[in-house]
Amino acid sequence: MKYGIDRSSPEDVIRKQAEKAYRELDARFVRMTGRRPYADEFFRNIRPARTVSSETTLRRKPHINVRPKPKDRKMGL
Repeated sequence: MKYGIDRSSPEDVIRKQAEKAYRELDARFVRMTGRRPYADEFFRNIRPARTVSSETTLRRKPHINVRPKPKDRKMGL
């Protein structure tokens, strides 16, 4: 259990624990440096991840560039 985050917990519990740990760390940085807090803005901009199964998502094959071999000078008659 690192930073108070239990990895064997359900996903929503892990998310809440991570947010709490980040807010505590951000508060410490604000006290040490005097900068404005970033945690509220950070968590306001995070959207919940889309739950789309990988079976329905179509993935394209990566395009592999093939360069032709250079033609050398040939010895010929």
